Amino acid sequence: MPPFGKGSFCPTADTLQAYNEARLAPAPTDALRIHLAQCDFCYACWQLLSAHAPTTDVVVPVPPVPVSILCLAAQLPPAQTRDARRHAA
Repeated sequence: MPPFGKGSFCPTADTLQAYNEARLAPAPTDALRIHLAQCDFCYACWQLLSAHAPTTDVVVPVPPVPVSILCLAAQLPPAQTRDARRHAA
């Protein structure tokens, strides 16, 4: 029995969600159906996504950055680029 976990050939969560929403072409759908029958991990993920589909209706407002944090950030020295750090070493 293979270990329980995501393998290199496992689909992404986005692909599983597209499968749930019937947005895949027939060939990928058939291949995914076979994969789900053989992979316990992906089957569990698919079940989770089926039960808890993502919602796009929820808008989470981003609070403004406090002025004190902006003042602190303005006082920081400029960041060095990766090339500048490499040449300084």
